Amino acid sequence: MKYFPLTADDFAHTFGVRAIGRDEKLIETTEHYRSEISIKRDLLIHTLEEYAAFAPDVLDAQREAVKYLVPHCDHLRKGRNDLLNESLDLSINPLLSLAMHLQEDLVVLENNPAANYPIIAGVVCFPSGWSLPEKLGQGIVHVHAPVHDFESALAAPTQNLLTHLKMNRPVWRMNWGVRPSNQLDQSSRHADYLSQQQSLIDADNAGEQCFLRVERQTLSRLPETGNILFTIHTHQSSLSELADEQKQRLMKTLQTCPSETLRYKGLSSISTPVIAYLRNR
Repeated sequence: MKYFPLTADDFAHTFGVRAIGRDEKLIETTEHYRSEISIKRDLLIHTLEEYAAFAPDVLDAQREAVKYLVPHCDHLRKGRNDLLNESLDLSINPLLSLAMHLQEDLVVLENNPAANYPIIAGVVCFPSGWSLPEKLGQGIVHVHAPVHDFESALAAPTQNLLTHLKMNRPVWRMNWGVRPSNQLDQSSRHADYLSQQQSLIDADNAGEQCFLRVERQTLSRLPETGNILFTIHTHQSSLSELADEQKQRLMKTLQTCPSETLRYKGLSSISTPVIAYLRNR
């Protein structure tokens, strides 16, 4: 798996932020580009209100985010993308229009430290157990309130990162989970389906039916307003496809993961069969 976030055998609340290197891309495309863009467009065309949300009077903020992003989108250049048969109209709803051409989900945070950098705009089609419209207007600490130990372990580092994030120096980090389906859209509206899938997991089928889900998250401070652009690119791999060393590390991480964290990550009911599968492999 290209992105594997576990660097130690024992579970730990780590932020793991690093600068994006000169040879690394802010916006990436993978071999799954065509299929993921097709899924995203279908969601946005038929159920837009479930996946996109915008505070009032944020058109200029959208334009700034798009202006910043487009130079990083190599695949949007003429002749590079055969999905761009239609023109890319960024005049009416810039962030939404661009999102239909990116595998990444996009979120804009207002440069307002007093309000904990609230979400003011976004298009998130592939969330892991949450819904962007439900979070619109919330500060970043409030957004992460369900995360076990976030306030005690991660709130201060998060606020420090957002406060000191420099222009022209984007950073990235990874978030991870193990899910009982490779469906990209795992928003809260699919909770019943995912719960049903969890009930089917055992030590024999966990390798094929469970997926390590890794989010490559980037943060960039925008040059005009100081708003923060947050991108999320979701990568998935079945447990059976992981390298032996990755399986071993995942097993040890799950064995030492607090029960509250397992519950937040949706792993309470499947951690035992997943650990059993990994141990046997």
